[in-house]
Amino acid sequence: MGLVGGAGLFLGACASQTGAPAPAGSGQPGPTAVTPVKVTFGVVTDNLNHWPVYIAEEEGLFTRFGVEFDRVVTRASASSVQLLSSGSVPVATSTADAVIAGAAKGGGGVVIVAGFNRAYYVLVARPQIRSYADLKGKVIGVSALRAGETPLLRTLLRARGLSEGDYQMVVAGGTPERVTAIQAGSIDATMLTPPLDLPLIQKGFTRLGASTEVLPDFAFLTLGTNRSWAQANSEALVRVLAALTEATDWLLNPSNRDRAVQILAKRLNVSPDEARQTYEGTVAVDPPLFYRNMAVTETSLQKVLEFMVEDGTIQPSEADPRRYLDTSYLDEALRRRGVKR
Repeated sequence: MGLVGGAGLFLGACASQTGAPAPAGSGQPGPTAVTPVKVTFGVVTDNLNHWPVYIAEEEGLFTRFGVEFDRVVTRASASSVQLLSSGSVPVATSTADAVIAGAAKGGGGVVIVAGFNRAYYVLVARPQIRSYADLKGKVIGVSALRAGETPLLRTLLRARGLSEGDYQMVVAGGTPERVTAIQAGSIDATMLTPPLDLPLIQKGFTRLGASTEVLPDFAFLTLGTNRSWAQANSEALVRVLAALTEATDWLLNPSNRDRAVQILAKRLNVSPDEARQTYEGTVAVDPPLFYRNMAVTETSLQKVLEFMVEDGTIQPSEADPRRYLDTSYLDEALRRRGVKR
């Protein structure tokens, strides 16, 4: 479905629900019949995982679907969950484990409504580190000591023969901060999403491996919301999801490859070649990194829950995906777009 067609059908449905009149001579209500709704939207940081968000912004999809998009950066998934819980930000991106941890600790007001992608991180080390064995005694920078990319890192290192006592983990900030830290030498290695690993590798830094080698289907970036806000503002949330699912469909359409590469290069400040390599390795693969229709799979979410039980973050009795996932808003967004999940 094309951009105009999808948005037109959706906005027609919105207008018919609100009773707005159709333009003269038109069989259906037009986009002008819908009053835009302002939504404050939190993003953790700028990286590959947010590609559909960039597309929705750059291609005007939020506007097409009647959303006045107010973007704020939260810097960390834990911060996203805190802002969602307090109601300061009604919709935000966050790793799945951060939402689950927040909900399990009494933050039942936060829920996952859609998923962006499976996890894909590359472990990059300073040039003098040529193997996993060389990481012994070294400092590895992470965004959080337990959530985010850290479970992927621990699993990868364990599979390569390293125990947690063999290295030191320190919180070094979000992706941009970790890139700066490894270049400055304050950390020896870190996990990065493509294409932000590529400039370092071209400078002689070492690519040790990738998370998908040990965890090929691990739910990662999700869209969370405050339950109370969603119940009171379901129309706004459905419009946001319609724009993002349209953006994801657009990204996965091979005919949009060149424009998608251009958008990623612009938003992450990388070269067109680096963005193109990232597209080939994450979108032009089967299955693609990004979930079709933003429908996070129960198996990938279950894998996250298993890890959280293992490290004691949640109890076995709390490891039910349905406790943390509400797809009703996503289903409605897809229904209005004429798409089946």
